[in-house]
Amino acid sequence: MAHLDGLCLSRAWCWRGLARALDASDPRRDMALKAAETHLAAALPHLDDDYMGQHWLASFALLAIGDR
Repeated sequence: MAHLDGLCLSRAWCWRGLARALDASDPRRDMALKAAETHLAAALPHLDDDYMGQHWLASFALLAIGDR
């Protein structure tokens, strides 16, 4: 499951990057930010489930939330 959580965190990071690249008036920007939040919400609760979550996933979480 840690790999799927990592995928969600990576996607959240990418969705945020896509949203930043879009003009504030572009309706796709809000959709990208919502997708980022959805992926982030799915993965964050599992960060402390096991060793991989505590060490490996934390770096992806920082990337995903670092530019909020």
